[in-house]
Amino acid sequence: MRLRINGERCQGHGKCYMVAPEAFEPNEDDDWGRATVLITEPDPADAALMRHLDSAVGNCPEQAITLEEGS
Repeated sequence: MRLRINGERCQGHGKCYMVAPEAFEPNEDDDWGRATVLITEPDPADAALMRHLDSAVGNCPEQAITLEEGS
């Protein structure tokens, strides 16, 4: 499983790091608050993490976050 953010689509709303702070954080080098992925290969067996990631994907206004099967 791969977690990614499309940096060209991300507008820095910050919803991802609000709902899944264990997986995202603001990029400190970016004045717009765009997110950085902390966990690129999340464990699908971690049910709580997967709920947070699903919420982050669903709440991204720009649809910049993808959670893909495989690696």
